[in-house]
Amino acid sequence: LEYIEGRFGGSITATGHSNGANKAMYGAITTDVVDRCVVFDGQGFSAEFLDKYADRIDQNAHLISYYGLEGDYVGPLLLPLPIDKRYIKYGDSFDPDDPLNTFAMNHGMDSFYTSFIQEDGSIRYEFSAGEQSEFSREIENLIQHICDNTTHEELSLVAPVMGELLDSLMGSKGKSVDENNRAGVLLLVALLVSYDGLSDFVSAGLDAFGDSMSEEDRRDFELLLQLSSNLYSVLTHFGLGAFLGTMIDTAGISLKV
Repeated sequence: LEYIEGRFGGSITATGHSNGANKAMYGAITTDVVDRCVVFDGQGFSAEFLDKYADRIDQNAHLISYYGLEGDYVGPLLLPLPIDKRYIKYGDSFDPDDPLNTFAMNHGMDSFYTSFIQEDGSIRYEFSAGEQSEFSREIENLIQHICDNTTHEELSLVAPVMGELLDSLMGSKGKSVDENNRAGVLLLVALLVSYDGLSDFVSAGLDAFGDSMSEEDRRDFELLLQLSSNLYSVLTHFGLGAFLGTMIDTAGISLKV
């Protein structure tokens, strides 16, 4: 950014989608050369970043205009900057009843707009204001729970496991959880069973994607919902701390619960 400013001068707008949005926001916060930042579905930052750059965030956060797809699942990841997020309804390229519209379309850039071919042959794009979906909000709540209850080192173990699970949901073939990261898997399991909002999370996911699931997948999710509705209360009754302690001792790591 500083190179671009030095060579070309003028006003600089940083923009991007998904990880590109995260990088654009990073540049807007950590440098003094960005005049405007317009981002789409960008994930947040670590607690360490928010603490380290607290003063610069107070100074530059107003530069950022954030737009999220109403059902996006990447924007809620990690911790958000203190900015207003505006949500956009699905455009005409997204049809929830079309089996070709996979889970990934909830994060697709072309899901933002409806396009029209005008009389002169040009294309006009329209965006409609929406609201964040319940499932997207539940992801935020779950991520907040995970960030609140892990150290930086523990989060570095959990994050790759969550990423591989998202890749699988997005339709990536041949993806599987790294067998060498068993500590991350066990830690994620412990975090999930210690989360008293798990049943709300599963229920929101079922409501959002149940109609597009196969009969077998929907049956599995319904079973998970039944289990998660009772798991936290059962484990609490019989000793949640002891159960989690065993899980974490097996993984060889610590957990702040």
